[in-house]
Amino acid sequence: VATEPPSTTGGVRPAPNDQGVDDSGAAGNKEGIGAFSVLLIILFLSLSIYCCLGIAQNVRNEGRHGVDAIPHREFWFAIPKVARQFCTLA
Repeated sequence: VATEPPSTTGGVRPAPNDQGVDDSGAAGNKEGIGAFSVLLIILFLSLSIYCCLGIAQNVRNEGRHGVDAIPHREFWFAIPKVARQFCTLA
């Protein structure tokens, strides 16, 4: 008597597609994060590293502390004002 190998899906077989073919291993069935997610992660990490290194440099070399240690703080503090102006124009 021949026995089937143990199933990794708990005994449940995936349903066949419209053509009756089991496509559970098809190349289009990818898992993971997409390119846009990778781009956002890289952007966030780059911004974080920029801020941390900029603050460290300003504290160590310039002697600044608190809010004054933020690199290009005028630019970062102007962003909400510019966004508000943009929203009123749009």
